[in-house]
Amino acid sequence: MKYKKPHEYLIEANTANQKKWIEWQQHREKIQQETQSMIDRGIELKKALIIGAGNCNDIPLLFLTEHFEEVVLTDIDLNSIHFARTRLPNDLQKKVKCYQWDITGLHETLMKEIDGCVKAGGGYVSIINEIINKIDSYMNHSNNTNRMLKPEWLLSWHHYDCVISAGVTSQLFAAIFGYYITEYFGNPFWGKRRKKHMQLKQLTQYFSDRFLTQHHINLLRRLIKPNGYVFLVSDVLEYRRKNQLGQKVMDVVDLLSPKLQQFYLEKGFKVTGAIASTVIDEYIHNKFSIEDQDTWIWPFGSGKHYVVQGFVLKPIVYNN
Repeated sequence: MKYKKPHEYLIEANTANQKKWIEWQQHREKIQQETQSMIDRGIELKKALIIGAGNCNDIPLLFLTEHFEEVVLTDIDLNSIHFARTRLPNDLQKKVKCYQWDITGLHETLMKEIDGCVKAGGGYVSIINEIINKIDSYMNHSNNTNRMLKPEWLLSWHHYDCVISAGVTSQLFAAIFGYYITEYFGNPFWGKRRKKHMQLKQLTQYFSDRFLTQHHINLLRRLIKPNGYVFLVSDVLEYRRKNQLGQKVMDVVDLLSPKLQQFYLEKGFKVTGAIASTVIDEYIHNKFSIEDQDTWIWPFGSGKHYVVQGFVLKPIVYNN
């Protein structure tokens, strides 16, 4: 059987969402409003970087190109950001640069090692433990900012006046979900093993937040200029049309067996995407100050809504 590569899941998601420009207008306008607030704070209007830009349906790309001298779009799916650029007037397209970038470093760096863990077999908890060990080792390396790998296209660290990360934190491990859970363990929504697959998926979500969100915060700190601003947006809760808005569809902890709930607690895992104040305070310690924050509803389409939180972050600069 030929397995899909992890990044193919992200490409499929971008393709599926390509026509949601109108549906996501309200969400996009909110991000534009917060970007304007950063501009009003007096940042330089030279270089802006968008991480995980995709089709830019949630990114006010026209607004950014009208204000900044250069706008850099990055995504693991290069075709999607090229598509986003083509929607701009010709004169503004010249301001936009597009680069393919795996911001986690996982899809290439660790894929062969994790493949070995999974193919060796064993129970799903033991497999998760092996994956945790691999990623823990990777994070201990990459969270040392002096050793963090700089992408080839980046001229230098601390290069950007404005960095936007919108909806990226909850997707950092999405491709791994698809690759290992759907392809190796079978479709998690079908068959007698559905419960086990859902437990595996949720458990993976917990540790992915613990490691990858922390890494993402460190990366943002390395990218932004000392006098620049970061706008970090994350989806926190999901709602469906059939539910009364404001009612949580499902508590992910309830999907875990008592044994795995205890395992989750011992490991200190957190829910992917839940960048609530308590979580972000932990991760930005000594790196950023929160200048502003807001919460709003993102009508995603097909009856799905997300509650999202946005944070305007200013890097903390220490004088030697």
